[in-house]
Amino acid sequence: MYQDSLKTGELTIGFNASMTYVKGGHAVTKDQYEPGIPDAQQPQHHNLDVVVTSWTLSTSYGLHKRLALEFDLPFRANFVGASFDDGQGEEIAGFSSIHHRDETIAGIGDIFLGARIAAIRPTDVPRLSIDITAGTSIPTGHIEPDPFLLGEQGKEHQHMFFGRGTFIPRFGLKIDYSFDQFSLSGWVQSKTSFVENSEGYHPSSTATGGFSVASSFGLQQWRFMLQQMLFHESKATWSGRRAENSGRTDLIAALGVIYQPHPKWSINVSARVPWKSYTYGAQMRIPVILGLGARYKLNLLN
Repeated sequence: MYQDSLKTGELTIGFNASMTYVKGGHAVTKDQYEPGIPDAQQPQHHNLDVVVTSWTLSTSYGLHKRLALEFDLPFRANFVGASFDDGQGEEIAGFSSIHHRDETIAGIGDIFLGARIAAIRPTDVPRLSIDITAGTSIPTGHIEPDPFLLGEQGKEHQHMFFGRGTFIPRFGLKIDYSFDQFSLSGWVQSKTSFVENSEGYHPSSTATGGFSVASSFGLQQWRFMLQQMLFHESKATWSGRRAENSGRTDLIAALGVIYQPHPKWSINVSARVPWKSYTYGAQMRIPVILGLGARYKLNLLN
């Protein structure tokens, strides 16, 4: 939720978790019919209910008061419930599908390795901080073969996975300005996908920007934050065909609270609400994303 000034030899260990519930579905086209089932008995609508969770271990080590190395290890788990409706909108009990199923999907995602540069600090310009981050994801997460191709062959397949199968560079810029009673922040971050992975999947590129205002309201150990974000995701493709549930632009409002009972550690909670979305085709609806995090700092040179 925030960044500290860099200190040589200081190691920061962070843990962040988030959870949301999404509901989605789509009408069934003939190329999505199940193998070995007469057309009259085919489901006409697929329904999905998914609890999406994410846990990320983050570390940052200050090589210099102007430079830190950063490392993120993400772990993801999705809890999926699938149901299927007939032409009258009634659920087909006990239906088994090659497309969706009740399941839990879990695993690590793509780790991130990068650096943060303290371009400007209040010692340079009073009250002002500017940070630049740059790095890349490393393809450590699991990937899947082309679900469109497997579906056409009548084989079971998977649309959800946590790796991208290719290196994706990340760039970010964050500006903070402190007033006597509050602070203002603005940031942008991009993740750019250039190539397909080995299975023909071309991941989405994303861009995020926003601003926030934060204040302690006179409380020594507390900090409260209000954010407005803009998130854009390009369409992902499988061998040139658009992947389902990809391509969207969201306006997201967020509230956050940070509690720091000791200079070395803190905890934070947040809630993000996408209040306006522009999507390509039918997509899963995201009502709210809840977050919980903790950080601990120690100086390895002392």
